[in-house]
Amino acid sequence: MKLWTGFCRILLTLLVAGFCGVLLVRFAPGFGTDDRELNARLSVESIATLRADRDANPLRIYGRFLLGIVSHGDLGISESFSLPVTGLLVDRLPLTLRAVALGVVSAWAFALMLATVAGGFGKRIADWSGTALTEVLLASPAGLVALLLFVFVDASALPLDVSALVPALGIALVLFPHLYRNQRQLLGAAAACPHVLSAHARGIRPLRVFMREVLPGALPQLLALAGTSVTLAVGASIPIETICDSPGIGQLAWKAASSRDMALLLPLILAVTAVTLTVNFAAECLGNQSHRQVAVQ
Repeated sequence: MKLWTGFCRILLTLLVAGFCGVLLVRFAPGFGTDDRELNARLSVESIATLRADRDANPLRIYGRFLLGIVSHGDLGISESFSLPVTGLLVDRLPLTLRAVALGVVSAWAFALMLATVAGGFGKRIADWSGTALTEVLLASPAGLVALLLFVFVDASALPLDVSALVPALGIALVLFPHLYRNQRQLLGAAAACPHVLSAHARGIRPLRVFMREVLPGALPQLLALAGTSVTLAVGASIPIETICDSPGIGQLAWKAASSRDMALLLPLILAVTAVTLTVNFAAECLGNQSHRQVAVQ
């Protein structure tokens, strides 16, 4: 029943997110502008015909899009690329997912290592180092991080299998301060619990106390943080891939937004929303399972 409820919630959120995307694009300045109208040889009647052929009703636009998915499994043709949207997503989505996965794993590994030493074992040097790095990176927006990477590393000149490493590094740098700050607080709070202090007083080895008492106590909150970190990583991938000229979903979304390409923007919005919702739901289920295990113990 829990899985069915989560699936319905994800589906409903996708439908609402898709319609909100239609509204944003429909009422954005420049929507519906056709390059053919710039042809000086067209008469006023021809321009009026071109404009009349466009449907400006958001409900009808969204209805046709959903009908095409349900009836034919077709996402339509991109106006800006003149290519099937499905093919564009199939070509670019794996590269972005690879970059996001590498960025999240790298940021988690480094942040958790510092947070464990600082919060779990109370080492001040690690705490000072992590805090200083966090403050520097928090003051650097994703666009600045991407710009610095673009200056020093040309992702477009790298092979496709290696080019994902550049945006992955940018994503990791954006994620690290958020992860470290929260992990440090969670592990520090878990290490200050009475039963943990009692275990230290009985002379149990610090590593064993951390693995059996501190980490399980903070695990549900860490799993929730994992779901949030994926959402942040997907959001950061758009400016990073665009500035670094990495041929992923981020670059595709930027070009689609610049040209008001509704046929391409809608599937992109739904794809990004589906990924983040699925990851957050999985993290929520794992967190609830961990809560139950801790309660039983």
